[in-house]
Parts: sequence; structure tokens; C-alpha cells
Amino acid sequence: MADYHQLTEFWGADLYEHHGWRVCEFKPRMDRQADTIGLADATWQALGATQPMRLVLDMQHVDFMASSLMGALVQLHKRVAMTGGAMHVCGLQEHPAEALHACQLQTIIPLFANVDAAAGFGG
Repeated sequence: MADYHQLTEFWGADLYEHHGWRVCEFKPRMDRQADTIGLADATWQALGATQPMRLVLDMQHVDFMASSLMGALVQLHKRVAMTGGAMHVCGLQEHPAEALHACQLQTIIPLFANVDAAAGFGG
């Protein structure tokens, strides 16, 4: 069962466990381009991240990948890696996938089609 968390004014997320992975399904507000200020910190706090974790970020509701959102993903990846954990991203729509590939972020953060695929890979 997912627990909804309001992370920032413009971002919420459902948090749940899936096959030993913590899943964060981002849900941006659709009435304006979602500002990402504080998103990485708020997500980290909501996850209660203090130990090695296996994290899947489900981006199925995100239709635009601003550079600030890419920065938030990199911040989260660094924090997870510093705990000895692993972070995967899944559910990318066309534009966000193109943006991440253009910046070569898939060489740092593994990308998957869906939560099942992301949770079944390594870590």
C-alpha cells in the first residue's frame, strides 16, 4: 500500500515497497511547470534515508524533464550511493527519456521501462 507524501508545493509522491526496493512515484502538479527547488531534500526526508537503500524513482507522471529536475535526480543518486545503496529510474515518458539520454545520465543512473524491471535488476 502506497503512502502519499506532499514533498514540496509542486511535487508529491506515493512511497511504497516492491520486492525489497523502496519506490518513489513522483506526482508533479499539472497546473504549472513544477518547480524542483527542495525536491531532492524533501524526497530524502520522506524516505527516511539513513541506511543503504535500494530506490526506484517512478517517473511515469513526469512529462517534462527540466535541467533542475535532472539536478535533483543526480543529488538523490549521490545520496543513495553515499549510503552504499542503488537507485534506478523507470517509467520515463518520451521527452524526459530523450533529455536524460542527451545528457548521458543513463550512464550513471540505470533506466528501466517499469517498476518490475527496475526492482529486478542488481543492487
